[in-house]
Amino acid sequence: MDMERSKLDRKLWERYLAGDKAALGELYRVYHRRLTMYCYGRLEDKGMAENAASDTLMRLLEHKDEPPIVNMEAWLFSVAKNLCNSRWQKENRRRGIFDKIQYLFSGSEENKGASQLRKNDLKARIAAALNEKELEVWNLHQRGFGNEEIAKQLGMNAKTVANMKAIARNKLKLAMDKYRNQHA
Repeated sequence: MDMERSKLDRKLWERYLAGDKAALGELYRVYHRRLTMYCYGRLEDKGMAENAASDTLMRLLEHKDEPPIVNMEAWLFSVAKNLCNSRWQKENRRRGIFDKIQYLFSGSEENKGASQLRKNDLKARIAAALNEKELEVWNLHQRGFGNEEIAKQLGMNAKTVANMKAIARNKLKLAMDKYRNQHA
Protein backbone atom coordinates (compact mmCIF):
# COMPACT_ATOMS: atom_id res chain seq x y z
CA MET A 1 0.00 0.00 0.00
CA ASP A 2 2.80 2.45 0.88
CA MET A 3 4.51 1.69 -2.44
CA GLU A 4 1.28 2.42 -4.31
CA ARG A 5 0.80 5.69 -2.38
CA SER A 6 4.39 6.67 -3.17
CA LYS A 7 3.87 5.96 -6.89
CA LEU A 8 0.62 7.96 -6.91
CA ASP A 9 2.32 10.85 -5.12
CA ARG A 10 5.19 10.73 -7.60
CA LYS A 11 2.76 10.81 -10.53
CA LEU A 12 0.93 13.79 -9.01
CA TRP A 13 4.26 15.54 -8.50
CA GLU A 14 5.34 14.85 -12.10
CA ARG A 15 1.98 16.18 -13.35
CA TYR A 16 2.52 19.36 -11.31
CA LEU A 17 6.03 19.78 -12.72
CA ALA A 18 4.54 19.39 -16.19
CA GLY A 19 2.19 22.31 -15.48
CA ASP A 20 -0.91 20.65 -13.98
CA LYS A 21 -1.75 22.95 -11.03
CA ALA A 22 -4.61 20.68 -9.94
CA ALA A 23 -2.08 17.95 -9.12
CA LEU A 24 -0.52 20.12 -6.43
CA GLY A 25 -3.99 20.77 -5.03
CA GLU A 26 -4.51 17.03 -4.76
CA LEU A 27 -1.19 16.58 -2.94
CA TYR A 28 -2.19 19.43 -0.63
CA ARG A 29 -5.55 17.78 0.06
CA VAL A 30 -3.89 14.45 0.81
CA TYR A 31 -1.15 15.75 3.07
CA HIS A 32 -2.17 19.01 4.80
CA ARG A 33 -4.28 17.43 7.54
CA ARG A 34 -1.71 14.67 8.21
CA LEU A 35 1.13 17.20 8.34
CA THR A 36 -0.90 19.44 10.66
CA MET A 37 -1.50 16.55 13.06
CA TYR A 38 2.18 15.59 12.94
CA CYS A 39 3.27 19.19 13.58
CA TYR A 40 0.72 19.57 16.39
CA GLY A 41 2.30 16.58 18.12
CA ARG A 42 5.67 18.33 17.98
CA LEU A 43 4.60 21.95 18.67
CA GLU A 44 1.46 21.51 20.81
CA ASP A 45 -0.03 24.66 19.27
CA LYS A 46 -2.77 24.40 16.64
CA GLY A 47 -1.97 27.66 14.86
CA MET A 48 1.75 26.98 14.71
CA ALA A 49 1.07 23.42 13.53
CA GLU A 50 -1.21 24.59 10.70
CA ASN A 51 1.37 27.17 9.64
CA ALA A 52 4.17 24.60 9.72
CA ALA A 53 2.09 22.20 7.60
CA SER A 54 1.33 24.95 5.08
CA ASP A 55 4.98 26.04 5.02
CA THR A 56 6.00 22.43 4.40
CA LEU A 57 3.73 22.27 1.38
CA MET A 58 5.05 25.65 0.21
CA ARG A 59 8.56 24.18 0.32
CA LEU A 60 7.27 21.47 -1.98
CA LEU A 61 5.95 24.15 -4.32
CA GLU A 62 9.37 25.86 -4.30
CA HIS A 63 11.20 22.57 -4.92
CA LYS A 64 11.98 22.13 -8.58
CA ASP A 65 12.76 18.39 -8.28
CA GLU A 66 16.52 18.90 -8.17
CA PRO A 67 17.45 16.57 -6.59
CA PRO A 68 14.38 14.51 -7.42
CA ILE A 69 12.01 13.59 -4.62
CA VAL A 70 12.02 9.79 -4.48
CA ASN A 71 9.56 9.33 -1.60
CA MET A 72 7.12 12.24 -1.34
CA GLU A 73 5.77 11.29 2.08
CA ALA A 74 9.22 10.86 3.64
CA TRP A 75 10.37 14.15 2.07
CA LEU A 76 7.33 16.07 3.36
CA PHE A 77 7.56 14.72 6.90
CA SER A 78 11.30 15.35 6.99
CA VAL A 79 10.75 18.97 5.97
CA ALA A 80 7.90 19.28 8.50
CA LYS A 81 10.12 17.91 11.27
CA ASN A 82 12.85 20.43 10.46
CA LEU A 83 10.38 23.31 10.33
CA CYS A 84 8.84 22.28 13.65
CA ASN A 85 12.25 22.03 15.28
CA SER A 86 13.19 25.49 14.00
CA ARG A 87 9.92 27.03 15.17
CA TRP A 88 10.18 25.39 18.58
CA GLN A 89 13.75 26.66 19.02
CA LYS A 90 12.84 30.17 17.86
CA GLU A 91 9.84 30.31 20.16
CA ASN A 92 11.85 29.16 23.18
CA ARG A 93 14.68 31.57 22.37
CA ARG A 94 12.21 34.44 21.91
CA ARG A 95 10.47 33.62 25.19
CA GLY A 96 13.81 33.42 26.99
CA ILE A 97 15.00 36.76 25.63
CA PHE A 98 11.69 38.48 26.40
CA ASP A 99 11.57 37.03 29.93
CA LYS A 100 15.14 38.19 30.56
CA ILE A 101 14.43 41.68 29.24
CA GLN A 102 11.27 41.97 31.35
CA TYR A 103 13.09 40.72 34.44
CA LEU A 104 16.02 43.06 34.00
CA PHE A 105 13.85 46.10 33.37
CA SER A 106 11.30 45.32 36.03
CA GLY A 107 13.61 45.86 39.00
CA SER A 108 11.65 43.09 40.71
CA GLU A 109 14.40 42.41 43.28
CA GLU A 110 14.20 45.93 44.69
CA ASN A 111 10.59 46.83 44.02
CA LYS A 112 8.53 43.73 44.64
CA GLY A 113 5.37 45.80 45.13
CA ALA A 114 5.94 47.93 42.04
CA SER A 115 4.24 46.98 38.78
CA GLN A 116 6.31 45.92 35.79
CA LEU A 117 7.22 48.46 33.18
CA ARG A 118 4.64 48.74 30.47
CA LYS A 119 5.35 47.11 27.14
CA ASN A 120 5.58 50.50 25.41
CA ASP A 121 8.22 51.63 27.87
CA LEU A 122 10.22 48.50 27.14
CA LYS A 123 9.93 49.08 23.39
CA ALA A 124 11.07 52.69 23.84
CA ARG A 125 14.12 51.58 25.81
CA ILE A 126 15.01 49.01 23.14
CA ALA A 127 14.57 51.63 20.40
CA ALA A 128 16.80 54.08 22.29
CA ALA A 129 19.57 51.48 22.64
CA LEU A 130 19.73 50.51 18.94
CA ASN A 131 20.27 52.41 15.72
CA GLU A 132 17.54 52.32 13.07
CA LYS A 133 18.92 49.36 11.06
CA GLU A 134 19.70 47.31 14.19
CA LEU A 135 16.18 47.94 15.47
CA GLU A 136 14.70 46.83 12.15
CA VAL A 137 16.75 43.61 12.23
CA TRP A 138 15.95 43.04 15.93
CA ASN A 139 12.21 43.48 15.41
CA LEU A 140 12.18 40.97 12.54
CA HIS A 141 14.26 38.58 14.65
CA GLN A 142 11.75 38.90 17.50
CA ARG A 143 8.93 38.08 15.10
CA GLY A 144 10.66 34.75 14.40
CA PHE A 145 12.36 35.44 11.07
CA GLY A 146 15.68 33.71 10.44
CA ASN A 147 18.85 35.37 9.18
CA GLU A 148 18.18 34.40 5.55
CA GLU A 149 14.61 35.71 5.68
CA ILE A 150 15.66 38.98 7.29
CA ALA A 151 18.49 39.41 4.79
CA LYS A 152 16.09 38.87 1.90
CA GLN A 153 13.55 41.37 3.27
CA LEU A 154 16.15 44.06 3.95
CA GLY A 155 18.41 43.43 0.96
CA MET A 156 21.35 42.43 3.13
CA ASN A 157 23.78 39.55 3.50
CA ALA A 158 22.76 36.85 6.01
CA LYS A 159 26.15 37.13 7.76
CA THR A 160 25.61 40.87 8.18
CA VAL A 161 22.22 40.16 9.73
CA ALA A 162 23.79 37.67 12.16
CA ASN A 163 26.42 40.24 13.12
CA MET A 164 23.80 42.97 13.59
CA LYS A 165 21.77 40.67 15.86
CA ALA A 166 24.85 39.99 17.99
CA ILE A 167 25.59 43.72 18.21
CA ALA A 168 21.96 44.43 19.14
CA ARG A 169 22.04 41.76 21.86
CA ASN A 170 25.20 43.29 23.34
CA LYS A 171 23.79 46.82 23.22
CA LEU A 172 20.55 45.68 24.86
CA LYS A 173 22.44 43.82 27.56
CA LEU A 174 24.47 46.96 28.30
CA ALA A 175 21.30 49.09 28.33
CA MET A 176 19.61 46.64 30.70
CA ASP A 177 22.63 46.52 33.00
CA LYS A 178 22.79 50.33 33.04
CA TYR A 179 19.07 50.59 33.82
CA ARG A 180 19.32 47.99 36.57
CA ASN A 181 22.32 49.77 38.15
CA GLN A 182 20.54 53.13 38.05
CA HIS A 183 17.50 51.69 39.80
CA ALA A 184 19.31 49.52 42.33
